Amino acid sequence: MVESKKHKRKTKRMIMLVSDAIDGKVKQHALGVVITWGIIFLLMFTTAVVGLCFYIEREYMISASNDVSRLEQDILDLNAQNESLLKSIEELEERNAILGTTLEEKIKAEEERIQLEAEEDAIEAAKYIPTGLPANKAVSMNEMAGQNTDIDITGNSTQNADGETIISEEVANEMMTSKNPIVEFVLEKDGIVMATADGTVIMVSEDSVYTNVVRVDHGNGYVSVYRCKCNVVVNVGDTVTKGMQLFEAAQSDTVLGYQIILNADYINPAELMDLKG
Repeated sequence: MVESKKHKRKTKRMIMLVSDAIDGKVKQHALGVVITWGIIFLLMFTTAVVGLCFYIEREYMISASNDVSRLEQDILDLNAQNESLLKSIEELEERNAILGTTLEEKIKAEEERIQLEAEEDAIEAAKYIPTGLPANKAVSMNEMAGQNTDIDITGNSTQNADGETIISEEVANEMMTSKNPIVEFVLEKDGIVMATADGTVIMVSEDSVYTNVVRVDHGNGYVSVYRCKCNVVVNVGDTVTKGMQLFEAAQSDTVLGYQIILNADYINPAELMDLKG
């Protein structure tokens, strides 16, 4: 027998190139298996690369979009914070303006209070300065100026049962001859000798010229002295106010001797008296 040999038939793949011309000829080209698979793999690789590029581009676009969204949100947040800060600044400025106004008002009020207290203190202090007139009815006033001397009455005075200080006639005469400044008033009938400022009676005594003497301490070194031939109506320790009566009503042509002592020295009463009073 003749053994029949089976031959494997080789499959050939061909690429046909067809022209669009009327008389175009068809050309056939045979490709080997390796080339064919190479082309297939090349096409698959190219497709994969292109797909990967599209995927990467898509992811990049999505990421960029997300970044843009985040940046836009950050911008919105920053704008909101900026508006909040501006509002806070405006509130602080308003508060500072209010505080500044309040502080100015407080300073002004304090200055006014201090000024008012100073004026009140000045008014209160003025009440104790003997600037008033010592009598309400006077025919004439005569200034008798002289050299100031200070007479020491310590050990030369006594007190009566009413606690009034009585100065001896010798001391009284020495006081009169010392030529301390004194202003004499000639009083009309029923004229009143009165305190020239608020104060306290510190002495009721006598002298040989004017008969009775009253001293009033006004504080701040001021002491007023009243010498008159009338009965005294106040006592030592009495508190008197400006215009308060010190002696009984005067008779016609009664003489009042008026003196002022400042810090233990006699001064001219006329320089302190308010002659318009």
